[in-house]
Amino acid sequence: MQVMTFCKRAFLSVIALMLMIIISGCASGANAPSTAQNIPTIPPASTAQSIPTVAPTASTTSNVVVKTATAQVDGKSESVLTDVNGMTLYYFKPDVLHKVACASGCIDTWPPLLFKGTGTVSADTKLSGDLTTDNTVNGNQVVYNGHYLYTYGGDSAPGQTNGQGIASKWYVLTLP
Repeated sequence: MQVMTFCKRAFLSVIALMLMIIISGCASGANAPSTAQNIPTIPPASTAQSIPTVAPTASTTSNVVVKTATAQVDGKSESVLTDVNGMTLYYFKPDVLHKVACASGCIDTWPPLLFKGTGTVSADTKLSGDLTTDNTVNGNQVVYNGHYLYTYGGDSAPGQTNGQGIASKWYVLTLP
């Protein structure tokens, strides 16, 4: 009888200990910093950069995620899409709608343009194509005319197009 009581108490103690471990693990995870909004990247240059995300601030309800600008692309002055900071936006030819080919390690050099707000995304000017978002493995990624949008870690200033034609797969998103 005493052995049975001892086994019951030991079993209940083990269960209680396991529950405490699980609960404390969940609680510490709740206070851990989130990396979903600011994933560090390592561009070819020695400076680190974060994945561009766009979220409306408390002072504005604007969902503008892209702008238009003029940049030199392959020696020609072109109208291009940029993020809100003026960084040139690119597309990756192997991407297909609802299945991005650039994920995981690729986003270290080619950070996807992600939308963290609510509602629909928009541009600072009327675009001839469709600007939307798609929930991908990278997050809620901005899409223009079926092309997922990315910045390039090798561009260090607005207006640069250093990623144009890399590996014959990366291209600046030019406008007609």
